Amino acid sequence: MFKRNTAVFLAATLTTTAFATKYEAESATVSSEAKIVNSSGVSGTGYASLQEGNISFTGVTAETAGKYTLTIHYKAGDYKANYLKVNGATAGTIDFAATTGWADVTTAVTLKAGTNTIAIEKYWGWIDVDYIDISAYESAPFKLSATPVTPNATESAVKLYSFLRENFGKKTISGIMTGDMSGYTLGADFKTHDDVKYIYTRTGKHPALVGLDFLFATGPNASQGWNMEYTDKAISIAKGIWKAGGIPAFTWHWKDPLDKKDAFYIQSAANGGEYTDFDFSTGFKPGTTEWDTESAAYKGIVADIDHIADYFLELQKEGVAGIFPPPARSGRQVVLVEYQFGRPFCGPLPPGI
Repeated sequence: MFKRNTAVFLAATLTTTAFATKYEAESATVSSEAKIVNSSGVSGTGYASLQEGNISFTGVTAETAGKYTLTIHYKAGDYKANYLKVNGATAGTIDFAATTGWADVTTAVTLKAGTNTIAIEKYWGWIDVDYIDISAYESAPFKLSATPVTPNATESAVKLYSFLRENFGKKTISGIMTGDMSGYTLGADFKTHDDVKYIYTRTGKHPALVGLDFLFATGPNASQGWNMEYTDKAISIAKGIWKAGGIPAFTWHWKDPLDKKDAFYIQSAANGGEYTDFDFSTGFKPGTTEWDTESAAYKGIVADIDHIADYFLELQKEGVAGIFPPPARSGRQVVLVEYQFGRPFCGPLPPGI
C-alpha cells in the first residue's frame, strides 16, 4: 500500500530572524473597547490593553511582496485566541498562551510591497500588546516524531502516519475534493464518482487522495434522507479508496450545533446568504474557559462530535485510516485521525472528550 509515485508535503515551518522592524502598540489605532496604557518596563512608553477591542498597525512596510515573520509581544492571564487580519483580510487566528509576564508569539504573514496594515481583532479578546515586529522569513524543518502520539494506534493509522512522515517535505500527493454525490450510487466503486472519473479522463490516473465532507452530517436537516445519503456515500467512497491503496481525507463544515440555522459561515463570510451567529464561548462558565456542561452550547457541541465520531468508528472497524483537519481556530492544522479516538476535536476539549 502507498507505493504510488505521489506522496505528501505538509506545509510546516518555523521562522528565524534576520532583521526586525518594530511597531509600538501605543502608536497604533485601537477601537473604543480597547485602551492605551502608559507604563514603564515595556518597549516604548506603554502598551495596548485590548480587552473587548481591536488594534490596528498601519504603515507596516515591506520592501518586496512575500512572506514575512510577524512577532507579537504580548501578555495574557489565560489562554486566548484572536483574529489576525492583514490588509483587511482575515489571515487566521493566533493562539496566545497564558503568560506570567511579557512573551512572544510568531506566525508567518504575506505582505504586499509598500505599506500594509496588520490588525489583531477580538475573538476571545483580553490580551495586552506591547509591540509587533516584522522580520525576514526563513523556513526550517520540523522534527517529526517517529510514531503517532496515540498509544496503541491501529495498524492502519501507523501505516499511514509512517508513509506521510517518510515523504514529508519530499513529494506532493495528487488529490481532489469531491462535491456533488448525485451521480454516485451508494456502495459502488469509488472510481465511478463523477469527480474521480473526470480526473481519470483528463490524466489517465486515479487520484491517490480523495477528499470528502461531513457538510450535511450535522445541522438542523442532518436527519433528512438526502443529507444522510450524502454522508453515507462519502463513507462508502472512503472505504473504497483505502482498499484500493489510496488515502481518504475528511473535512467538516460544522453547522450551528444548536441547529437553529443550517449554516456554517459567519456573517462576514456568507456573501449575503444564511449565516450562523453561534458562539461556542457561551458553552463556558462566565469569565472562564471552563466548560459549562449544563449549557445548551456545550451539549450541542458534544452531540455533534459524538455523531461524527460514530462515522469514524465505522471506518475503524473496517481498518480504514485517513487525514482529518478538524474544525479549528487556525484552520491550518493537518491531523492524522486515529479512529479509535472516538471523538475528534481541536481546541479546549469538553470534559470526557
